[in-house]
Amino acid sequence: MPVLLIYGMPDVGEAPLKRLTDALQDAVSGALSIPPSQVSVFYPVDRMQSGLGEELVCFVEGLFSMPERTIGVRQRLADSLENVLSAFAVVLGPPRCRMVEVFVKQFDPKNDGFASSELVRG
Repeated sequence: MPVLLIYGMPDVGEAPLKRLTDALQDAVSGALSIPPSQVSVFYPVDRMQSGLGEELVCFVEGLFSMPERTIGVRQRLADSLENVLSAFAVVLGPPRCRMVEVFVKQFDPKNDGFASSELVRG
């Protein structure tokens, strides 16, 4: 399951982040042909408040290495996420966002550790 970590996000409120999260999940879904529900999006809290919103950096983690996920597919994913984040950055108030970066990293479950469990509460 791909995990998106977005750094540099200023406090914009819950509703705008929900819309952004939906748009990011849809972008990943379209690029990788997976359901949006399989995409996790997190906005880690930055310890440095100064400059938030001037630069948004997205790391795509946990993207399982598969033959169909060619460099072209990964580049299309990066471009799609950059487009979504850039469109969102335009609506950010001062300070103006001056840069959006997206880094797509592959994960090879054959060579790297991985564990998962779905918790059912009852």
